[in-house]
Amino acid sequence: GSKEFVWYKNELLSGDEPQKLPKTGQLTSYADFDDGWYTKGTTSNFSKDSIAEIVTDSSTSLMWQDNTDTSDVAKKRNWADAQNYCHGLLLGGYDDWRLPQIQELYFIAKKDSATPLGTPFEYAATDDYWSADISNDIATYVNFADAYENYVFIHEIPIIQPEKPLKNVRCVRGETDII
Repeated sequence: GSKEFVWYKNELLSGDEPQKLPKTGQLTSYADFDDGWYTKGTTSNFSKDSIAEIVTDSSTSLMWQDNTDTSDVAKKRNWADAQNYCHGLLLGGYDDWRLPQIQELYFIAKKDSATPLGTPFEYAATDDYWSADISNDIATYVNFADAYENYVFIHEIPIIQPEKPLKNVRCVRGETDII
């Protein structure tokens, strides 16, 4: 099924301590207290190393793969192959890449931009990207096709057939305490 998610502070974070959340750029409020309601948050600060083909967000300390593998239709993978691809990726001298969590993908979408990821991401398909999240053979992925329309769709799909479905992959490295 398809679901639209907006993360509310009480669902995303645990504990009572103040937390920083990335600003998503959502301008329209679809429910009280969602990103569009507050239009607040920590502004993402992306920079690209074109030689290493990596985009770094200094506000989260996450590093994102940004090369043709992330948007080439011929490079789409099933969920298991996506996991293996990220775990085996050597990019920019780093070998600790992983498939991103659904929240990490959600927060790199630029909902106030004419492109799904905005700059400096050079390779961005307006299409589906796998997340690492899976439960009972149900995997989640983000559809960036409508990110610039002020929302991002998050989907759940059974992965019973090993060879299908095929989605794009954008690997990430690092850990963050913001998301």
